[in-house]
This record gives sequence, C-alpha cells and structure tokens, in this order.
Amino acid sequence: MASGFQAIGQWATPLFTAALLAFPLAVSPMAATPAHAAEKASKPRSKVEEVPGDYIQLETLWVPVVNRAGNNGYMGLVVRLWPGDSTRYEGCIAAPHAADALMVDFNKSPLQPDVYYDDTKLLQRVTSVVNQKVADKTYKKIEVIRDFVSPDDQSGMLTLTCR
Repeated sequence: MASGFQAIGQWATPLFTAALLAFPLAVSPMAATPAHAAEKASKPRSKVEEVPGDYIQLETLWVPVVNRAGNNGYMGLVVRLWPGDSTRYEGCIAAPHAADALMVDFNKSPLQPDVYYDDTKLLQRVTSVVNQKVADKTYKKIEVIRDFVSPDDQSGMLTLTCR
C-alpha cells in the first residue's frame, strides 16, 4: 500500500501546480475583452463593407527616436487610419502595407525628439509615408497617438478584419 500512496504523492505537487497555473488562464479577463470578442466576430476582408467601425488601428509601432547620446531609443506610436466611405475596401487592404512602410521609413531615418513630440510634425511624417505607399485619397483622416490605446468595440472589429 505504501508504494501506491507514494506513486500518487509524487504526482500531487506537479498536478496541483499545473491546476493553479491553468486556472487564471481559464478565467482570464482577456476572454471578455472587446478585442477578443471582435476577433470572433470579424469577417473576411472581402466583406469589410459589412463590418462596423470608423477606423483601422495599426499595431503599436515601436519607432526609433534619437536620444541625447545620439543612440536610438524606441518609443511607442499608435496610428489610426480612417478610410473614406468609398475607399473602405482599399483602405482595409492597404493598412498592413502602410504599417510596413512606416516601419521601413522610421528605421531608415529615425525620428528626432522634436519631431516625435510635436503633433504636427509627427502627423506630417506619418501622412507623407502612408500617402507614398497608398493612394492619396484612400484615408480621409490619419491620427497619430503617442499613448497605448485600444480601439473602440466597433473599430476593433474593423481593425481585426483588416489585419
């Protein structure tokens, strides 16, 4: 009998630890977030006209910004692309290419702090890069945010559809 108890006992701690680690994942607040719900509700890009939302939010871009020592530090940047009513599909298809173009441009020519912290200069740089990669009238508005924000529920669905 002692050998049977020892066999169970040797597995008790690993099983208990695994259960403790799995429980927070099963009850995770991520399961109820709008982005997670939107992921389930997103549609294929070909049906983007049926998806609610006003803008496509690109993944947070970590852009190089020259620091005082002349080295590059990386700062977060969120870009929202607002497609026009007649260019919704084109804007959806072009969004990942716009994100790639921004990263290539920023890595070729890192931002100076005066550009990164100036709303007008930063928006001009982002708009210029996006418009070089995508037709000028695809997006009626481009928004740049230096903070970590999530899209609203409806635009979250559009964002996930267009990724």
